[in-house]
Amino acid sequence: MKSLFAGVLAMVILVVGGCATSKSKKAADLADMANEAMGEEDYLQAQRLYEEASLREPLTWQYHVGVGNAAIKAGNPGIAESHYSAALKLLNESTAAEMRDVRNEASVLYMLGREKEALALLEDASRRFPDNAELRQSVEEWDATAESLNEYRVERQYP
Repeated sequence: MKSLFAGVLAMVILVVGGCATSKSKKAADLADMANEAMGEEDYLQAQRLYEEASLREPLTWQYHVGVGNAAIKAGNPGIAESHYSAALKLLNESTAAEMRDVRNEASVLYMLGREKEALALLEDASRRFPDNAELRQSVEEWDATAESLNEYRVERQYP
């Protein structure tokens, strides 16, 4: 069973175009087209479209994750690692202290092959915010989340 957390991350990538402002509409349109290409398993095209979106809106971590996911599927782990790292940097620099960002940061850490660090991040945040049920659920469902993210792990793509 896929965890709710993994589903949320996937949905963020799929709907990021619908959440964009008019200023970033062109990047959002590219992300929508990239989502379609991913659905059609045209991973090189999806990678190209997400890359263009990330160039137009370089501070949107979701576009970098999209590039990474498409690049992994297209067999380009170096590109994936670069964009996952960019997404992680943006998440770390985020001024918002939303738990969603912590959970997404943990997912990106995992995709970079930093599983222990990802789980430690979630557990630490759960201790700091013991009343946050969603965060507790993320820790409890970590194994299912990790399993659902395995296909996007950079380290699994290197020979």
